[in-house]
Amino acid sequence: MTHPKIAFVDENDRVIGAGTILEQLQKGFFCRIIRIFLINDKREVLMQKRSAIIPSHPNKWDQSVGGHVDEGEEYETAAYRELKEELGVEGAKLQKIAYARAEEQNLGYTKKYFHTIYIGRYDGEVTIDPKEVAEVRWVSLDIAATWINERPQDFTPVIPSLFAKYRSAIEAVQ
Repeated sequence: MTHPKIAFVDENDRVIGAGTILEQLQKGFFCRIIRIFLINDKREVLMQKRSAIIPSHPNKWDQSVGGHVDEGEEYETAAYRELKEELGVEGAKLQKIAYARAEEQNLGYTKKYFHTIYIGRYDGEVTIDPKEVAEVRWVSLDIAATWINERPQDFTPVIPSLFAKYRSAIEAVQ
């Protein structure tokens, strides 16, 4: 199965083309990313451990769901698609809490992207895609914060700052 092309965007987040993730990294284009934090009725956040076969940050803990916006998609469409693909989740209502431009080192390149962060409430079953997700864990917000602060090396590079920055919004999910 071939992966769909991801959207390439300029420094103002306007679509300028599409291609593979490797092409995006090699050419230094910006891309679009979605990130989702799911919260359950117990006020726990779902953390995802990335699969060992993912080239970017394998075996690292991450937000509940994350992924690229494909060619022809908008951020919200990609968010719901990724929820279904990675966790088998349908029916969660997502709320956009942030939008930002960012850069990180990724596979020896500087990855430039715009990300939109969503939070959502969900209490149902999850069915992970083992090609993308090694495991998931529901963790109280306090335990997640302590874990991230004490062992940032367990997480993808962006999670410590994202979780700290948006914890109050995550806690406020109704």
